[in-house]
This record gives sequence, C-alpha cells and structure tokens, in this order.
Amino acid sequence: MNEAVADHRPATVRDVMIPLSEHPHVPYWLTIRQAMVVLREIALEQERGRYYEPTLLVFDQEYNLLGVVRRRHLLAAVEPRLTDPTAFDVKGVPGERACLHGSGETTAHCLAEATGYRAGYNLQVSEVMTPIRAVAGPEDCIVKAFHTMVRVDVAMLPVMDGDQVLGVVRWTDLFNEILGGLLEQ
Repeated sequence: MNEAVADHRPATVRDVMIPLSEHPHVPYWLTIRQAMVVLREIALEQERGRYYEPTLLVFDQEYNLLGVVRRRHLLAAVEPRLTDPTAFDVKGVPGERACLHGSGETTAHCLAEATGYRAGYNLQVSEVMTPIRAVAGPEDCIVKAFHTMVRVDVAMLPVMDGDQVLGVVRWTDLFNEILGGLLEQ
C-alpha cells in the first residue's frame, strides 16, 4: 500500500513514480547497436524478475531530456520491414506470412544477407528517437497522469519538476493504483 492510501490523501505521481536513477537512460550520441545492448540487459533483468519499461530516455550533454527510444525504433533502424505489418506477406496468399530465414540459417545471417542491416547500427539514437509528447508533474493526481497517457497514447511519462527529470511513471503502475482504489470502494 502506498503512502497516499495510508494517510487517506489522493495519490500523486510522486507516490508511484520510478526515480530516474532506476530507469534506463542514454546519451543522444549512443549508437543503435549500443542501445540494443542496453535493452538486452534490461530483458535479462526482466528474466530475473525485475520489470523495466522497454523505453530508453534520451538526454543531451547537459542532461536535458530530448526524447525516448523504444524497441520498435531500434528495429526499424536496422530493418524497416520488421515493423511493417505487410512486409512479409506472401503474394497471392491473404494472411500468409513468409519466414525471414530459411532452415538452418540464423536470424542475424538471414537479415544480413537480405538487407545489409548492419548499416543501421551506426546511427545515433537521437536519429530515431521520438520527442517527448507529454510529461507529468510530481504532484499531479494519478488520474490526471493516466488521462494524459491515454490522450497521447503512451505507456510512460517522464516526471518533471521544472526542467529537472525526477523519474518516470508507467501506465501499468497508474492502472494498478487506480484499480486498487476502485476495488476498495
């Protein structure tokens, strides 16, 4: 139970946010390949039972927040067809998908042969990131933050106090907090 529930005050974003020190973030000049390594480490942490939002915050050299990079952005940079829902359609067979690689070939080998995907590895994350579309304040009500996420269609919001990034708030945490409040009534 969070502090807000214990002292009967409305829950705020501060009550459920993840501090910046505990959320993955990278510099704007990091390459796609390096960002993939960071996300792979996150996946390994998740296998160990710790959940991270698979989104990297991107900062400039003065630690100003520039944007976010999602797994989808990284995949699209190295192989745009991977994020195109129709790219592997088998011609003449509606709904049938072709396999990326034939039997016995690794996915990496097949991608390299088919597309030369390694060229995208050297792009900087700033070239594929999405600018921040909305933020939450630490004292915002969780319902306001949840509504903002729904309105701009994101699963995470940076929590800002002026120009300083304090952390992030995730859709899942807000949903669980709101659901808990509804079920207690």
